[in-house]
Amino acid sequence: MTCIMKERLANLTKAIEVMTKCAHEQDAKLSKLTNKMDNMIERRSSQESLNFPRIQDEGQSCIKQT
Repeated sequence: MTCIMKERLANLTKAIEVMTKCAHEQDAKLSKLTNKMDNMIERRSSQESLNFPRIQDEGQSCIKQT
């Protein structure tokens, strides 16, 4: 292999390593957020089954419309 080919291969290898690390970090963040959402859904379901007052959804008004 020529020197230029070796250099290009080294650059591509480094780029793949960086992208792989980034993908793993993003996967970890997605997993953490998915777990948080699952926990929130589970809590909300258990609150509804216990007949706790429902938390007001965003966009709903607490003032009765006439």
